[in-house]
Amino acid sequence: MNFTTDSSVTNVVWVHQQLIQAFPGALVTVTDTRKDDQHLSVHIITALFKDVSLIQRHRQVYSALQGETGYRVHALSLCTQTPEEAS
Repeated sequence: MNFTTDSSVTNVVWVHQQLIQAFPGALVTVTDTRKDDQHLSVHIITALFKDVSLIQRHRQVYSALQGETGYRVHALSLCTQTPEEAS
């Protein structure tokens, strides 16, 4: 299913689904910070971020969203952590 053209799927749901697929086993939380489905906050906790720089983590997240930020989502705030960092 192509969520880009499916307007019945909210951005919160779409972003969550994309990130769960890209980061298997991760704890992913997506919050609509302004209740407009355009300003989202993402918190991802995964062991896949171990020994990965903050910039690379963010690049991985943006890559998983297939360039849809700015199109589907106006603003995206990221918190990317390993399980050790989150505890």
